[in-house]
Amino acid sequence: MLLSILNPGSSIAPSAFPYSGGQHINDYSSLIWTERFRDYGEFQLNIPFSNASANIFWPGQLLGIQESSHVMLAETQQEVVNDQGYRDVVVTGRSAESIIEDRVLWAPQGSTLTLARQYNDLDAALIYIWQAILNNTTSDVGYTVARPSNISVNGKLSDVMLTDSVYNGTTTGLQKILVNLGQIGPTVRNFLLASNLGLRCVKPPSNVVGIYSVTVDPVNGANKGAITKTLLAGNSLETRLRFDVYKGTDRSVTNPVSVALVYLSSEAGHLDNVNVATTYREFVTNTVHGIDSTHYYGSTTSVPMTADFRIRHRYIDASSLVSGMAVADYPAVIAKDQQRYFQEHCNRAVLTADLTINSPFIYGRDYFLGDTVMLRYKDRTRRSLVNEYTRIDDAEGTREYPGFIAWDDIRAGVLNDW
Repeated sequence: MLLSILNPGSSIAPSAFPYSGGQHINDYSSLIWTERFRDYGEFQLNIPFSNASANIFWPGQLLGIQESSHVMLAETQQEVVNDQGYRDVVVTGRSAESIIEDRVLWAPQGSTLTLARQYNDLDAALIYIWQAILNNTTSDVGYTVARPSNISVNGKLSDVMLTDSVYNGTTTGLQKILVNLGQIGPTVRNFLLASNLGLRCVKPPSNVVGIYSVTVDPVNGANKGAITKTLLAGNSLETRLRFDVYKGTDRSVTNPVSVALVYLSSEAGHLDNVNVATTYREFVTNTVHGIDSTHYYGSTTSVPMTADFRIRHRYIDASSLVSGMAVADYPAVIAKDQQRYFQEHCNRAVLTADLTINSPFIYGRDYFLGDTVMLRYKDRTRRSLVNEYTRIDDAEGTREYPGFIAWDDIRAGVLNDW
């Protein structure tokens, strides 16, 4: 892989090409680069201690590879002794969009905030991503009380924009949104998971045809929290670093006819070194959302299950979810949280495999991160989410393999095991 340290933004060091170009690193001994759809990606870089690149990394540097548009953020550097007894410098980190974990969501202390405007999950995620990376004022997108200046100073990233690759010109599913004081990252992650959306940090230059740029009004008044989306169809390339919310394409069906069916099969020789793992540790079958002694809402997962040790109940204190709301508004808010809870507490069925040269489908051409494909392993066929993609470059050569999560219905969040 062709690895580079990306140029910093202009607030750190003026550059004609921020977040692109940069210093090439070609003296590493191994590099593992994993991109993910439903979580942050990660990387591990090993460099012999005596090599020139061993002492040039520090937390906060951005890395990119020629083979991908995704950006990684260096977080940890340590010195280790490898299997041959020599010293290595090991640099690790996550995908650059994880920076939203280091931004504070402002809300009333000790209580739940109901946003003044109604949003769907996509827009709720966008307003807080925008707040995390572009708002350096004390004005808050959702709260009328000003943010403390010490969480606003230096919060904005230079030479960065927010884009929406999902928006189709209409807004549906609007409802009241509730948030709590804390870090922005986990809140945004919940909104994304609820609608099966991903967040990626894309290095420049990048193709933005058909994509919308996003801005939010944080100023107190009638337009507070209003989102403006501007179609970038007239621009073929964007030279800023992009935080992009995106959604995969369902390639497990033949409709619409414009999308080709992607069918990968171990029996046909498309997959090698298949590894299957399933965990039920977090699986929950029944929930009760309680508000008070007279208002509680039970729900049961649609996954077939039997009795005894297979039944797993959970109680969720939902009083804060509907604080200050009319009783008539309870069911919609609770139903949304029940769906989210079952999505987070389902069985996990993961398949990883090496793609062989016999595969007629090429990652990056025929399917992408976040897409759904048809996957057959031995006697089982599943609709499967392309949840991650890993590239490895070491003494054994270069190799790549995807990771799949099996599920039947993305919208319901129900996963089948292999």
